[in-house]
Amino acid sequence: KEQIYDAFYKLTNSHSQISSYVFDVVRASVPKLRLDDVFLEKEAIARSIKEELTKSMSNFGFDILQALVNDIAPATKVRPLGGCQPEALPASKVTVACACKFV
Repeated sequence: KEQIYDAFYKLTNSHSQISSYVFDVVRASVPKLRLDDVFLEKEAIARSIKEELTKSMSNFGFDILQALVNDIAPATKVRPLGGCQPEALPASKVTVACACKFV
C-alpha cells in the first residue's frame, strides 16, 4: 500500500519521469556505438533501459516487465550517404522510440 501511496503522491508525472530515465540510458549507450552497431545492439539497449527503470521505479510500486526499442531513426544529418559511415553518433542525433505500458 505504501508503494501505491508513493506512486500517486511522490511522483509528479510518472510518464515524464520514466521517459527521462529511458533517455538517460539512451544518451549513455548510443554515443559509444557506431551507427551499424546501434541497430545490432537494440536488445542490449532495451536490457539497459529495463534494468535502470527497475532499479528506480520499483520503489514506487512499478513492475517493469519489458522495455522495447521499437525504432531507431538517425537524424538526417548523420544518415550515411554513399556508403560513408560515421564512427559514432551523439545521443542527440538518434531517436529511440520506446513503448511504455502502464498497468
